[in-house]
Amino acid sequence: MIISGVIGKCANLLMVDAWPVADLIDPLDGYDVYRKLFGKQVTLIATFCYLSEIFINWLMTCHRVSILLSPARAPHWFTDSKMFTYCSGITVFLIIYLLIPYYSPCFVNFNAESSLHETACAPKKHPLTQFQNLYLIWVPVSAVLINSSMIFYIKFARKFFKKPSVLSNATIKRENSMIRQACFIATYLSIFEIGYLFMRLFPAEFGSLPQEIQSVTYQIRLFANCSLNFFVYFVETKSTRTLVLNYVGFRKKSLWSPQLQYLQIKLRNSEELNH
Repeated sequence: MIISGVIGKCANLLMVDAWPVADLIDPLDGYDVYRKLFGKQVTLIATFCYLSEIFINWLMTCHRVSILLSPARAPHWFTDSKMFTYCSGITVFLIIYLLIPYYSPCFVNFNAESSLHETACAPKKHPLTQFQNLYLIWVPVSAVLINSSMIFYIKFARKFFKKPSVLSNATIKRENSMIRQACFIATYLSIFEIGYLFMRLFPAEFGSLPQEIQSVTYQIRLFANCSLNFFVYFVETKSTRTLVLNYVGFRKKSLWSPQLQYLQIKLRNSEELNH
C-alpha cells in the first residue's frame, strides 16, 4: 500500500499539475498536446494506485475485524505468505480490470481543466467504467461502516463486558490504536468519496459552480487521499514512524537496539502476568 501510495502521488502530480511539462512541449497548446501524448497512461497509473489503496484498505479492515473477533485464529488467516497472495490477487484483478477499457475506444483521460475523468467516446462510457462509477463507492463506504462499527463495539465491550483489571496495558494500547486508525481511515475516505458522490448524483449543480470552486473541491479530495498513508502509517503508527525516523537519521539507532527491545518485551510480559 505504501508503494502504490508513493507511485500514485507521483502520477497524481503529473495528472493534475503537469502545466510546466506541458509548456515545455508546446507553449501555446501544451496541455492538449500533453493529454494526447501522456494523459491516457498517467490516468491509468493514477487510477490503478487509487483502486489498490481502496481494496487493500478493505483487506486491512478485514484483518482488523478478524483480530477483534478471533485473536487466536487471525494470525493463521493473515500470514505473510497469505497476505502476499491476497495482495497479488488484488493487483492482477485490477490490472486486467483497467486494461480492458484502456485498450478500447472508450479509454479514460483525466482533464485538469474540468477536474473530471473524461472518456474518449463521451458521453458514452465503457461498461466496466460505468460499473465502476456506479458501484465502486460501496467498497470504501463499507470500510467506513465497518470501521465505525468497530469503534462502537470496542467502546461498548470495554465498558460493559470487560473489567479494567482483566485488560492488560498491551491490549488496551492495541485497541486504542485500532480505534484511532479506524477513525482516520473512515474520516479520510469519507472526505474523498462524499465529494465524488456529490459530483455523481448532482452533476448539473456541480458543473454550474465556478471553475475555481470545482478545482478547490477536487484538490481537497486529492489531498485527503494523498495524506491518508502519512497520517495512518506515520502519525498514528509508532513502529512505522520509528523505523522511518531511524532510517532517515532523525533518531539514534542505539535507542532501538535489540537489548532495549528485549527489556521492553520482558517488562511488558511481567506487567501482563501481574494483571
